[in-house]
Amino acid sequence: MSVPDFEIDVSLRARRLTPLVPPEPEVAPEGAELEREHGSNVPEEIEPGASYERVEVSKRLRGMLG
Repeated sequence: MSVPDFEIDVSLRARRLTPLVPPEPEVAPEGAELEREHGSNVPEEIEPGASYERVEVSKRLRGMLG
């Protein structure tokens, strides 16, 4: 991808995280790419109802406009 028209960075930090529903599959819109960095204490497969301690997750969305 050449220089993107937009870039959105999101980070989450939590002492404890208990997801109640399974996460949705990651889908990036056409012309965009999504990067996910597993931080600390987050498994690849997140189990609903399980508790995770000292969680850090980061995502970045980059894309081109029209």
